[in-house]
Amino acid sequence: MKTLVVFYSRTNTNKKVAEDLARKLNADLEEIKSIKTYRGIFGYLAAGREGLKKIPAKIEPSAKETAQYDLLVLGTPIWVGKIASPVRAYLEQQKDEIKKVAFFCVRGGSDTRPIFNELAELCGRQPVATLALRTKEIKENDFEEKLNKFSATLG
Repeated sequence: MKTLVVFYSRTNTNKKVAEDLARKLNADLEEIKSIKTYRGIFGYLAAGREGLKKIPAKIEPSAKETAQYDLLVLGTPIWVGKIASPVRAYLEQQKDEIKKVAFFCVRGGSDTRPIFNELAELCGRQPVATLALRTKEIKENDFEEKLNKFSATLG
């Protein structure tokens, strides 16, 4: 099965998970790149505003053709209890090309059920698996067991 791991990461937390996951799955990797930066306090505030209002970000064109993959594994941070705006934009652009999907997210403390439900709604497919990790687990490098179970589910 040909797999693509796609992620957005403002602070490199999701990036770390995505890279580890791509290695475990022997998958291709693609980072969603926003046209504008979300760095610093103003970037943080803009990210929160866009997340809360469900505004898709302007993103660079995808380098990979999603339709060429059997499985898309999509990773998002949670911004103010919502999907990150660059991930929202990616799904709006790619939803018709997705065959099967799985989701992962890194969160501070939000409930992930609404996030996973909205991701499924945006791409028009139910995920074959989901993984929710806490920021603290990533910072402390204490997520290997959960990542192994998730990747085993994906094959």
